[in-house]
Amino acid sequence: MLSVVFFHNTLYAQSLNTVISDEENQVKSVLVNSCGRMELNSKDSFISALEGYRECLGRSRLGNDLILLDYSILILQSGSKEHARYINEYLVEALKTPKRGDFLVNTAQIYLHLLKSEQNTLYALELLTEASNSGKDIATEILADYYYGKQQYEKSAVLYQQSGNVGNFESRFMYAQHLHYGLGVNKNEILALNEYIYLDKKKHDRAPHAIFILFSESSNIDHGLSSADAIRFLHKSAERQVAGANFDLGIHYFIDKLVARDMSKALFYLKQADELGDIRAAHSIGILLLTENKLKQSCEWFEKSLVNGYVKSTNKIDSYCK
Repeated sequence: MLSVVFFHNTLYAQSLNTVISDEENQVKSVLVNSCGRMELNSKDSFISALEGYRECLGRSRLGNDLILLDYSILILQSGSKEHARYINEYLVEALKTPKRGDFLVNTAQIYLHLLKSEQNTLYALELLTEASNSGKDIATEILADYYYGKQQYEKSAVLYQQSGNVGNFESRFMYAQHLHYGLGVNKNEILALNEYIYLDKKKHDRAPHAIFILFSESSNIDHGLSSADAIRFLHKSAERQVAGANFDLGIHYFIDKLVARDMSKALFYLKQADELGDIRAAHSIGILLLTENKLKQSCEWFEKSLVNGYVKSTNKIDSYCK
């Protein structure tokens, strides 16, 4: 069964944009065309492409490392454990070659996400550390994400700062989050706010929402923001398709907070949040419709909310929809 795993999309560009000679480029073009790289827009096309690469890898000598890179990225995109097991022996051999550095990050990600075991996780961290020390920023960010997920915030803060210092805006945002909430570093909301403002100017999607949250939560610091400023930033993040920002904006229009109550706008932004994947949104839409005595529609949204995994809707369904 295929399931897309989380991994850094920049790996794909990183591997395909590796500086190679014109001759190697021509070889790669031929191999990619013959190995099944195509428009990957369905489960069937993923399966066909994976099988194409497996066949190519098994029979090819010329340009084998180029096939291996592309195949490993496709495996990460698809989440196929079967193909991860198949490619493992090839990756082990590739790490013994002079081109070891090209395979460190992809191999580590396969071990972290698809071939999980305590031993493989430790080995993956070793590979990522080696890649990070050799200047591969993507490895630094992945390490930071790993330690953040394990709540080892002192480590993640150092790594996010390191990655952010070389121009990785997502890492810089995550370091600002550490400053905002005091995760592994001394809490410094003013410094966090300055980072968010800088990142907003760089069009970072979530930075304006973070500014709004900081304004909402911090009443004891001189952040210099007005209510109008906060809502303006929230609108900006919602326009950048951030699910949580659309949810917060919808709720504020619903409850008449910082903006005048507007049920049509509340419904619009909550529906946007639902489409963008915020599991709270469907439940809130149900409540909004319930206040307007639209019971049938309300129940439909509570049912959708429950399907999405938001268990709070169970009580509403029991009370109004049976």
